[in-house]
Amino acid sequence: MCEISEGMISCQLAYLPMGDTQYMAQIDTVIALIKESNARYEIREGSSMLKGSSSDIFALLQKIVAAKRDSAFVINASISNVCGCME
Repeated sequence: MCEISEGMISCQLAYLPMGDTQYMAQIDTVIALIKESNARYEIREGSSMLKGSSSDIFALLQKIVAAKRDSAFVINASISNVCGCME
């Protein structure tokens, strides 16, 4: 098992736009928010891996929800305080 620093969490995040033919624009907005955040990140096809303080990760999730409040979406977020170490 790979532990991460105290107070740090990892998050596998998938943003899924619903019912929008311009879905890539929504995804690009979310990727921009991830890149602007204080979290370490790895953008992957289908999901992103994030690592940072719990306050930074949850603040990012709140920003995504606020930015996309007028859009239909699903966010899948798997959060761990012991898994997801990124080298």
